[in-house]
Amino acid sequence: MTNSIAVDENNGIYVASNSVMHKLVWTGTSLSDQESDGAWASPYDRSLVTPPIISFSNGTGATPTLMGFGDGADKLVVITDGAPQMKLVAFWRDNIPDGFVQKPGTASRRIAGQIPVTCGFTTLPEWIQSEQSVVVNRNGAFVVNNIPETVDPEILGKNKILQVTLMGPAYSTSYGVERFQWNSSTHDWSSVWARSDVSSTSMIPVYSESDNMALINGYREPHGWEVLGLDWDTGEIVHQTILGKDNFGNGAYGILQYLDNDDLLFNSIVGPIRIHYGN
Repeated sequence: MTNSIAVDENNGIYVASNSVMHKLVWTGTSLSDQESDGAWASPYDRSLVTPPIISFSNGTGATPTLMGFGDGADKLVVITDGAPQMKLVAFWRDNIPDGFVQKPGTASRRIAGQIPVTCGFTTLPEWIQSEQSVVVNRNGAFVVNNIPETVDPEILGKNKILQVTLMGPAYSTSYGVERFQWNSSTHDWSSVWARSDVSSTSMIPVYSESDNMALINGYREPHGWEVLGLDWDTGEIVHQTILGKDNFGNGAYGILQYLDNDDLLFNSIVGPIRIHYGN
């Protein structure tokens, strides 16, 4: 296990190992992995080897994210899997619907649906992999690619934090994001838009409900480190905070956060930075 966990409103605890997605249940007195208590386990696809950079294992790099709340919604838990060219995978988090037939190519009937992530690349690179949670808004999902198309041999096998420190200003960084939509009628994913020209190096992206955009941190020429806001519906760049080429603009494995007054709390590799917009 290299990620955190998710907990639902009914004491379901979702844990992803490097090969199996688990739902455990807190019964009030003990932690259960028994089906009679509502727990389950499902394999998912993964690589036989660990990606050359950023990732900590050959399984999912994503903390499980819950999707689907309220009457009539598909109750799902989603991750990106460990395949070299990852897929977005949704698991039924409660009972599997009666009559649901296991979909071709999936590792178990527990998987509600999965779809390859391409990030809009014309020619797919060897690796499309993420160390970040899937960003969810209602039935929409947003994922990022954290693996550069080429990895310099000098940083292969090095400490992951060192790799993250050097990506961008010293060595090639990663490009590619993609937005998906879940259809509750057909129980299928579809790709809404993808961009191969924006960078999300290793920081956890977030969704802004007030401005309807996905926010990422990455390194691109000519400005260097930046925070980009991508319109949730179209993928258009609608916000840019330029942090420059000094490495304080590197968010590493931190999470983007915004305060009540819209200030950015940027969790930099060198410590937290507060950025105020406007007067």
